Amino acid sequence: MAAKRKYNVKGSKDFIVLSGIFFFLCLWSVKDAWFTSSKTLEKHPRQVEAAFEISGLVEQLLVREGDSVGEGQLLSE
Repeated sequence: MAAKRKYNVKGSKDFIVLSGIFFFLCLWSVKDAWFTSSKTLEKHPRQVEAAFEISGLVEQLLVREGDSVGEGQLLSE
């Protein structure tokens, strides 16, 4: 008669708990990226209107669509 196997590996409960926590953190980050709250959008708007102090033709654009732009950074010449 074969011995009864026990699959009680030390640390397996820790792995299940950590994997559950990781799973819910992933869901939270995906939710926050796809369905952004209004509080986050106020802090980090997706689009910002740009205005120039003088009128004229734009000779060169120094940024492209999708680039991160910091405060005071030159956008065009």
